Amino acid sequence: MTLRGVSGAEAAALTKRLGLEAEDDYGEAAVRRRAQALEEKLRQEGFFEARVAVQHAIRDLEANRVNLEIGVEPGPKYVVQFSGVAELGESDLRAGSPSRTQG
Repeated sequence: MTLRGVSGAEAAALTKRLGLEAEDDYGEAAVRRRAQALEEKLRQEGFFEARVAVQHAIRDLEANRVNLEIGVEPGPKYVVQFSGVAELGESDLRAGSPSRTQG
């Protein structure tokens, strides 16, 4: 398997996270689901523009192998920070919501 668009160290880590093992199903739909799951994990970690897609899957039926090429574009990592009151309860947030206030 080859990951395109990331450095060697990143590729090794992402390959592990992709979770494809020798005994796994390498059908087109299964591999696409794994790629989508990795993309979602990256987005949950703050890479909101991440894209992971199978670019090529070459099957060698005689050797019972699949050579995968997966494109990875993690994009920038975003960190969301809030400032202000350290602890604001949900009821306080709801009370201040524009849909709840009368104008």
